[in-house]
Amino acid sequence: MIFTYLNSSKEIEEYSLQPGQRILELLNGRADAQDIYAVTLNGKLHDLNYIPEKGGAISFVYAQSEIGKMIYERTLSFVFIAAVHLLFPDTAVRMEHALSSGQYWEIQRKPFLTPHDVDRIKEKMESMIAQKEKITRTIMDTEAAVAYFESIHMVYKAELLKCRKSKKSSVYHLCGIDDYFYGILLPHAGYLKHFALRYYAPG
Repeated sequence: MIFTYLNSSKEIEEYSLQPGQRILELLNGRADAQDIYAVTLNGKLHDLNYIPEKGGAISFVYAQSEIGKMIYERTLSFVFIAAVHLLFPDTAVRMEHALSSGQYWEIQRKPFLTPHDVDRIKEKMESMIAQKEKITRTIMDTEAAVAYFESIHMVYKAELLKCRKSKKSSVYHLCGIDDYFYGILLPHAGYLKHFALRYYAPG
């Protein structure tokens, strides 16, 4: 399969993939590969794990773009959620609202969250990032996804999925933790270079 890319010099570059290869493999050899967070293929946005069925016109979604920033924040949220669940199983965690230039989360557990717990979460996230833990996606029937999240007591996610009109939904997986996000994620945690985490009672 052949993919054509119009670069910043208005020159056409050609890339090729074999059937079954991921878009991520198309970036091999590019100096800026680590700054590419997604692609647009024939006008449709795809994550880097996408396996195309045909070639066409391609463009790259970079880290500094608005879409790139959303992909980064979404992926960082998943790494945070996974770290919390790995450290504190069966604990509800939910993003409540934006706070300054970040996000405010609450973790519902007893005993209540402490500054030491936040340090443990940060260390767990840093370990997952250093290990470049893989993030994979499964496409499920939306009804099945709703039933699944209800079965693991993630009622908020189940209710969110019930509002979807699409019959299919994407469920992401990281270190044995599953979650649903409205939008694509990066292929592994190693892309996350910058983040800060601090205690802000009670979250």
